[in-house]
Amino acid sequence: MFTASVITGRKDWLDVAKGIGIIAVVIGHSGSREADLLYWFHMPLFFIISGFLFRPCGEWKNILSLVNKKARQLLIPYISFLGLIVIVEFYLNNRYLNFQRIFEDFLYNLFPGGRFIGGFYTPFWFITCLFVTQIAFAMILKAFKDTKAQLLIIVLAYILAHYESGILKTHNIMVPWDIDVTLLTLVYYSIGYYGKKILDEITPFISYASIALASSLIICGWMGLINYIINVKYLTCDHMLLDLIIPTVISVAIFSISQLCSNLSFSKFLGILGSYSLPIMYLHLPFNIIAHQYINNGPFIFAMIGLLIPTTLSYCVLERFRITQLCLLGINIQPHRRLKTINT
Repeated sequence: MFTASVITGRKDWLDVAKGIGIIAVVIGHSGSREADLLYWFHMPLFFIISGFLFRPCGEWKNILSLVNKKARQLLIPYISFLGLIVIVEFYLNNRYLNFQRIFEDFLYNLFPGGRFIGGFYTPFWFITCLFVTQIAFAMILKAFKDTKAQLLIIVLAYILAHYESGILKTHNIMVPWDIDVTLLTLVYYSIGYYGKKILDEITPFISYASIALASSLIICGWMGLINYIINVKYLTCDHMLLDLIIPTVISVAIFSISQLCSNLSFSKFLGILGSYSLPIMYLHLPFNIIAHQYINNGPFIFAMIGLLIPTTLSYCVLERFRITQLCLLGINIQPHRRLKTINT
């Protein structure tokens, strides 16, 4: 998931789009007044990108191979980062290490993840939800050969997500790993998959129209002319039509911008951030929470800490050792090849 386009065959502009998305995630957690606007699209964008990259499994036996592959890419880093961060947090709070208490806290409180953990662990829900979404989508495609039947199942899941959203306003439903959020994310994942031909090379008309419409929506939201809220993690989705249109339009606009700018020099930096999007996802809050004890990290400083430190750590340390590649990045490549490719 973090390898170079030249190694995996993936297009450079996808990493640029992920770079824009991860910047939005970090700023969204910074306390910026624009956070609600960023929540309109940043998580749906990542599910759309993942759907765009999805390849059908073919035989049922390949589902198990997919589970194994995605577990290595997503769940092993999830457990590894979770374990490391809980040790660091425990030590910061107690100034000593009690591994029995750490293990109990890890196993019973943090490992189930989802929307019920915050602080250092706020973004962790995304990883498990993405894992479940990928497997669920693969099973839908395998179980139902007809595209119309596949879309019907996904639409029914989308409707059920909005029904549950209403229930969650008055009831706390404990669902490990935010598995129920898959009911919502399946639709964004499917947009990336079924819209692959359109999204792969967006026509000039769609490109400029989506950018204009997305800009208009964001400006209207910033001015308070649109009263719209969505939070994928908490399954807060009250507008069945807008929950489909607004995230999709803005995501298509980001795809368009990424394709238009993919050859510009600054896009290389966005591509680097995009290629390290998962370490940034895991680490931007822990580094900022620790830094806040010593400095007043407003939105700009928050973003710099959350983006640059995890990226530097990933390049200088995590990519240099096989064990960290496997356990923390979920990959198995030769160190440094990605950045050398980008710089040439």
